Amino acid sequence: MGKRNYFLTLTCVILAMLAGVAAFAEVVTKAQNATTRDGIYTLAQAASGKAVYARSCTVCHLDSLAGGVNEAPALKGKQFLSEWEGQPLRSLFGRIISTMPSDDPGSLSEQETLDVLAYLLQANGYRSGKKRLGPPDALNKIQFVATK
Repeated sequence: MGKRNYFLTLTCVILAMLAGVAAFAEVVTKAQNATTRDGIYTLAQAASGKAVYARSCTVCHLDSLAGGVNEAPALKGKQFLSEWEGQPLRSLFGRIISTMPSDDPGSLSEQETLDVLAYLLQANGYRSGKKRLGPPDALNKIQFVATK
C-alpha cells in the first residue's frame, strides 16, 4: 500500500507540474504574439517622441505627419498602415534608426527612436498602455497590425 500511495502522489505531482508548464507556455506565447493594438507604449513615451519628432522629423514629414517634402512618405494614415501591416515592429524601428533623419541618418539614439515610434503609434490611433515600448529586440515579437 505504501508504494501505491507513493506512485499515486508522484503521478499527481508530475501532472500538476505539467499543468503549470502548459500554463506558463501559454503566457509566454501570448507575450510573444503581441500586436500594435495591445497598448505597447506609454503616454509619456509618446509625448517624448513627439518632441523628438518635432526636432528631427517635421522638416520632411511635416507637423501633420503627411509627408511630401523631398518625397518623404506619410507617417499617418492608410498608406502608412498598409506599408507596415503584418511586419514585426522592429522593421519600422530599424528603418527609422538607420535612415532618419535623412540629413543625419543614424543620429537618433535607440531611446529616441523608440519614443518616436510610440508617437507614430499614438498618431495612428493605437492606444497607450502602462509599459514603455522597448527594448529594440522585443519589437521582433510585436506584429504591426492595422487599427480597427
